[in-house]
Amino acid sequence: MDSKGTQDNPTPKKSTKTTGNKPARLKISRTHKPEYLELEEWQRQLRQQYGEQQKYHLENKGDHPIFSDFLITNPQSQKTYKIAIRGEAPGDNYCSCPDFSINNLGTCEHIVFTLSQLMKTTGAEEVFRKGCKTPYSEVFLNYGLKREVRFRAGSEAPAELLTLAQQYFDEKGLLREEHILDFHRFLGSILRQNGDEVRCYDDVMTYIAER
Repeated sequence: MDSKGTQDNPTPKKSTKTTGNKPARLKISRTHKPEYLELEEWQRQLRQQYGEQQKYHLENKGDHPIFSDFLITNPQSQKTYKIAIRGEAPGDNYCSCPDFSINNLGTCEHIVFTLSQLMKTTGAEEVFRKGCKTPYSEVFLNYGLKREVRFRAGSEAPAELLTLAQQYFDEKGLLREEHILDFHRFLGSILRQNGDEVRCYDDVMTYIAER
């Protein structure tokens, strides 16, 4: 997702297209799970191994070189998916591919490829270490074995918004169970002052509707 925060911006800039072919660090069997790995970690490492070997086309569609929205295209199948990057950990990011929506791993080959390319940019490690900081606030779905709705305050979030968010989200930014069914009230009460922006993504609303 795009950002106009105050943190240092590493290269590349907006709309830069990149390809990569980083060799896999581990040779993990696709058919036999190693005894030392849990099932989820085995599946996660398989995607890590495969994703780093691909030659996808990556295009930044936002204003920030790392914490942004990207389009990733497979040149062989010509299929394109949307990627949203918020961090390095499983569950931080989003991909519109079918595998990501059902694997409950919080990652996929497309996210792996995107992160591997971004980590090649100057200053990327420091930017990831500092964490995603954007002027706008956002409500997004955290993917994993358990899906959770999260709130992240932007750097320009007014005090009124922070107070309201504390009523619906806990200290970790997770939507409280007792407020899932009345989440729409939070959206209806969001205050926008001095140009403050709150983004709520479509997969959040789909998740809430299915509860």
